Amino acid sequence: KQEMIDAGQACLYFEPESRVMSRTNDECVVAATDQWYLAYGEESWSEAVRKHVLNADTFNAYDPKALDNYKYVVGWLKEWACTRQFGLGTYLPWDPVWVIESL
Repeated sequence: KQEMIDAGQACLYFEPESRVMSRTNDECVVAATDQWYLAYGEESWSEAVRKHVLNADTFNAYDPKALDNYKYVVGWLKEWACTRQFGLGTYLPWDPVWVIESL
């Protein structure tokens, strides 16, 4: 599989197993589009985040539960889509078609 992906002969494809609903109870539609991702799973990034979040001098979560959530998310977050193509927000400096999405 990886050999075919590396050769540009295949790509990873994931499809929802059932109907997907948003927090506002709208049905979600999956579309294959180009997308910018942040590689949060890259070890130097995740280590820098862990170091920052766990240092009370540089970070205040204001709630121990929130701090636990930060620690948990840093452990599993690998890639995250960081842009969208509509709505209010700041445009991505190097690709103005995209709006920066908050984490």
